[in-house]
Amino acid sequence: MAEFAWMGRLAGASVALLVACTLACASAVAASSPLQGAYQVHVGGSGPLSGTWRLAFSASGAYTVSKKPNTSAVLIAGTSTVSGHTIVLVDRSGPASCTGSSAKGTYSWTLAGKRLKLHVVKDTCGGRPEVLASSAWTRVG
Repeated sequence: MAEFAWMGRLAGASVALLVACTLACASAVAASSPLQGAYQVHVGGSGPLSGTWRLAFSASGAYTVSKKPNTSAVLIAGTSTVSGHTIVLVDRSGPASCTGSSAKGTYSWTLAGKRLKLHVVKDTCGGRPEVLASSAWTRVG
C-alpha cells in the first residue's frame, strides 16, 4: 500500500497546480486596458483636423477614432498596447488610418480623473500627433 502513497500526493499536487493555472489564466483574460472607455477632444482652427474628435478604447486595447458630427463613422481602427505609462497605437484600417511604418505611434499618457493627456514619444503619421496630443481628452463614456 505504501508504494501507492506517492500517487495520492502526485494527484493532490496536480489538482493544486491545475487550480493555480486556472486562476492565473482567468486573471490574464480579465485584465483590461487602463484606458478603456471613450474620450473626446476639440481641435481648434479651420483646417481639416479642426473639430471634435472621439477616441474609444475597448477592454482588449482595440481603438477607434471618429469625428463629430458622425461619430458612428469609424475613420481609424487599430490596436493598442499599454506598458506602464506608454501606449503604442497601431492603425489597422479606416479611411484616415496610416499605413506601413507610419501606422505605429508611441505616446506617453497620464489619466487624472476624466482627463487623458497624450504626449508624443514617436509618431510619423501625418495628422495623428496633432489630434492626439493637441490637448487633454475628456472621458465621455
